[in-house]
Formats: sequence, structure tokens, C-alpha cells
Amino acid sequence: MKKILLILFLTFICSETFAQRFSQYFTNTLYDSFENPSQKTFTPDTSKQYAFNFFIPNGGANFYTTGDAQVALKSRSFLGTSADPYLVIDQYHQNFAYADANFYYLMFKAYSSMSGNQEIGFSAQVHASGDLYFFDPAIAVTNGLNDFRSQTYYDIFNGNGYYQAYHQLGFTYREQVNKQVAIGFKLSALSGIAYNDVRIYNSSVTFDKQSDNAYAMLAGQYRNSIGSGLTARQMLPTFKNPGAAFSISTSYLTRDNILLEFNLKDIGFIHWNSKSEIYRFAGSGTINNFSGPGRLDSISNDINHIVEGSYTTHSFTTPADGRFEFGVTKSFWVDGDKTVKYKPAFIASKELFYPGFTGALLNSLQYKNYSASLSTIYDDKKVFRIGGQFMIKSPNAEFFIGSEQIGQSLTLLSASGGNTTAINKKASFTGAQAYIGFSVKFGHVIEHPMNSSYVPMGGEKGPLGRIWNKLFHKTPGGEL
Repeated sequence: MKKILLILFLTFICSETFAQRFSQYFTNTLYDSFENPSQKTFTPDTSKQYAFNFFIPNGGANFYTTGDAQVALKSRSFLGTSADPYLVIDQYHQNFAYADANFYYLMFKAYSSMSGNQEIGFSAQVHASGDLYFFDPAIAVTNGLNDFRSQTYYDIFNGNGYYQAYHQLGFTYREQVNKQVAIGFKLSALSGIAYNDVRIYNSSVTFDKQSDNAYAMLAGQYRNSIGSGLTARQMLPTFKNPGAAFSISTSYLTRDNILLEFNLKDIGFIHWNSKSEIYRFAGSGTINNFSGPGRLDSISNDINHIVEGSYTTHSFTTPADGRFEFGVTKSFWVDGDKTVKYKPAFIASKELFYPGFTGALLNSLQYKNYSASLSTIYDDKKVFRIGGQFMIKSPNAEFFIGSEQIGQSLTLLSASGGNTTAINKKASFTGAQAYIGFSVKFGHVIEHPMNSSYVPMGGEKGPLGRIWNKLFHKTPGGEL
């Protein structure tokens, strides 16, 4: 069983590989409206009444890793070796890996009332995320004993990481309470798929090169929600690991047509089942045949022997991937005929339950139904990414594709094909990311009563609008 090595050495290729979060902001696509509930999906007199993705997945996956171990990780993944001249054995340089993915397999939305521009929607998605902190020597041990000049090393395996995946079944409601303010929310039921975390706070390795072995000591904690392994049945939504989350979003349009947006996203929890395994370990063991071809199995078996010697089973609770995000944008016509639109935007995102802050600048050009955008993203790990997006969007159909790490994605794609230049390239970070989306609107065209070719929908102002009017003493009445 190699679960610990997977967490310690290979988290950088885990599957809630960092999903697209910024390039869809302010696009008014169906995907955007579920991620940022105050964003509208429909436009009266042009859009049809219902929007659906027809079970075509919308979303993406992304990961990146920073530090000295980038080349070693690529070599291990694509060549089967992990030789790396950049690893620093004696100074304990830290590496960081992050991965995230988000895919909607169901998105359905309906325009429910002309008065208040009310929209309701239902969605189902899979979300996963993980990160890992580790030192250079934790990777170097996979190459054998030659890189280690001293006999004993302390804190060699110290580090921490986690991985979490879950289903999210959501209901959204959006209302334009007046000409300037829109409010939306999303209520979600969560169903946990898998959770693992490890924290090693004390470790040491003593090498015996003459006997070709090493004596290892580890102390820390490991939590595992899936026992001996993840089965196909466990990947389906169940009530075994229940949870809940909510999102609330507000958009405000100023008199200068500057659009401000505030999002509090996915504030919630998952309660993992009572059969989850909790290991609190402090032990040692000998790794034999350290320089032989089977050393990875030897390392894995010894670590598992130390970590999994004894455990208790009980439930625990973890937070969902909650965030606070702020965005601002304004549109400008580039030409006098108003056929080309330029739309810059700024977004800031702060993780609430885990470390992490990210800022993004977006620049998009739109010509008729076609648009292209360039994104620049910078986070608190000092990682700078450049991305691009292409989108076709008509009133009743939309398709988009893009990446927020174009250069790194192309380099890693080349490395995966065995290109040694790409494998041996050390940059500020190594990563890859891609996303795609599609949806269609159908039904009657949403028409104002004066323009209607059939009996139009009626409806009173929605509940959020009525509350707004009472709070601010506004005269009742629908506004678009």
C-alpha cells in the first residue's frame, strides 16, 4: 500500500488538478452564473427561457508545483527516474504543490419571472483540491544513497498535505432587485468522496552505505476517509459523508457603468464517516536494499509499517473550499460603429479556511459573437501565470475553451511525450491547466409584454426585491 508515498511525493499530479476560476468572470455564461450567482444568464427580448448543458461537462483542472523538486518530479513521472541537479540536500529548501478541479455535469436554469429578472437553477458538480509542502531530501531519497554525504539527517520527511473530493448538488436563485443591484445565492448539499491528510512534524534518517540500508523515524498524524482504497461505488453521491454549503453574491452597477461584484463562495463543511481511520504514529524501521531497483517499494513498505501500525476509527469534519472574491469591470466600445468591445476586469480571491490569496487582471475583446481574452494571475506563492480564452457566445448558445497557464501547459505536454529539454527545464513553477464549457438555451423567447408574440409570463417582484423595497422604502414595481 503506497498511500503515504502518494501524498508525500506525487500529490502534484492529483486529480482536483487548479480549475478555472477567473477567466469566466463577467461573461454571463451559464457556468459563470452558477459560480457567481448574482450574474445573469438571460437577456429579455433576445434569450430563450431555459438554459441547459445537456450533461456535457463544464469546468476544468489545474495544478502547479514550485521549488527545487520540479525536474525530479517530471523525471519520476515521465522517465521513471528522479535524478535532479537542482535538489539541495543540506539546506532543506521547501517545495509546494497545489491541485484543484471543478466539473459541472448538470447545469439547468430557468427565467422564472419578468418582474425582477428572476432566475432559478439546479446544478451538480464534482470538486476536488489538494496541496502539499515538502523538503528537497524527501524526493532525493528515491535516487538512493549517493546524494547524501552525511550519515544522519533530521526532519527529512517533515511536511504536510491534504486531498479532498466531493459532489456538490446546488440550487441557485438570482434576482435583479433594482436597476443597479442584483443579488443571488446558492444552497448546496455536499457528498464527500474521499479525504486524506498527513502531517509529519518529526523525522530522521540514518544511512548505512556499507549495508545499503537506512534507519528511518517518523512522528505525526494521518487521516484517511476511504480505508484500504477508493471503489467505483464510493465515487457516487451518497449520504455516507454528508455536508452542506452556501454562497451569496451581490452585483452593483454604478452610474458610470462600473460593475462591482462581491462573492462569498462555498462556506460549508463535510462530515466524514465514523469508519474513517486516524493514525497517530511515532515509530521507526529499517529500509533495506536502498540502492536496488526495488527501493521505492522498500521505502513505501517501511513508511506504511511505521504509519499504519495502529489507528482508531471515528468521524471528523472538514471545511469546504470557501472563498471571498471581489471583482470590478467596465466595458468600452473601441470603434464608432460599436462592433468591437473592450472589457478589462480585476478579481481578487482569498481562501477562507486554507492559506491562499490570488489576484487576476483580465482583458477581453469582443466582436459580434466572438471574444478572446488574456489573463494575468499572481498569487501569494509568487507564482505568475498568463492565460487565454476563446469564446463563441450568442443569445442562445455558448462555447468556451481556454487555459490560465498557457506556457506551462505546453511545456508539460511536451515533457509528457519524453522531451528531455522540457523535462529538465526548471522555471519559477511547473504546471498545467485547461477548461472547456458549452450550453444552449431553448423554449420561448423572453419577451416584454408590449413586444410579445404570445401570452407573456407575468409575475410579481421577487422576495429579495420586496425585502429591498421595505428596507429602503422604495415604491413597489418591477424593474429590468
